[in-house]
This record gives sequence, structure tokens and C-alpha cells, in this order.
Amino acid sequence: MDQGVNFGGHTAAATGCIGSSCVTTPAAFLSQDLNTNAGQTYDLRFEVFNDFVSASNPDAQQFNIFWNGSSLGVTDYDVSGQWTYFTYNGLLATSNITTLTFAGRNDPAFIGFDDFSVVQSSSGGVPEPTTWAMMLLGFGGLGAVLRSRRRSTIVAA
Repeated sequence: MDQGVNFGGHTAAATGCIGSSCVTTPAAFLSQDLNTNAGQTYDLRFEVFNDFVSASNPDAQQFNIFWNGSSLGVTDYDVSGQWTYFTYNGLLATSNITTLTFAGRNDPAFIGFDDFSVVQSSSGGVPEPTTWAMMLLGFGGLGAVLRSRRRSTIVAA
């Protein structure tokens, strides 16, 4: 996860959830099913805003992202009054529908999410079986050529 500069945040959605269960087994959350390609990786970008940061309870400002039901980890977010940009890279899609879920808490105020973006990673995904087969054939052919050259060098000597 990368954390960068803020980009705006003119409108937002908030869960309104209070308590630690809001980020581990969320009772209130924002969720969206995405059309994805199984085996491809995706980059997720979004902004987060806290209305209030509690000095007496620093763990009260947290969020968690779930990619197809798997937690990406609870993030403590203790910046008050400004939007902060977050990026998660290389998220693997395991099917053609991937559920993206945002859960958060900011006791007793709210945590807001905005400017969601999910794009296919430019770094590529998991190679297809035919790609692996072509790579293995290529390496095998290269090894055979190198071995035959070495034998012809030994015979010529």
C-alpha cells in the first residue's frame, strides 16, 4: 500500500459504524461487485477522510479493505480534516466477479471514502498455461543449441 497526497474529496460515502468490529468483521460497510478477469492483477486507488481524531483513543480511526472477502489489513488513519490518497497494487482477481468492500470507523465521528478507482495493473498478471509452455519450449531449445555447440567444439578440438 502506498500513501500519497490528497486529490480532492468533494463528496464521500461513510459507514457510520462505531467500534472495533467495524474493521474486522464489518457490520456496516460499502461494497461493490466488479467485473474482473480471473488471473489478472488490479490496482486500487481511493481517498480517506476523518472528521475527528481522538487523542484519548488513537485506535478509533481505522479502515479495512476486503478484496473478494480477504482483508488487506487494518490501517490506522489518524489524519484529521484532510483527504489522503491510498493505493494498493497487484490485487489478484480469482474470478470474473470480484467483491470490493470498504469498512471503517472513526469513533465517535465518521470516516469517509471517495474517488475510487480500480484499474488493471500494467505489470501484468499470472501467465496463462500456454505462455508457460512456450517459455519452457524456448528454454529447452536454447539449452539444446548450447549443448550441441559445446559438443561440436569438443569434437573439433
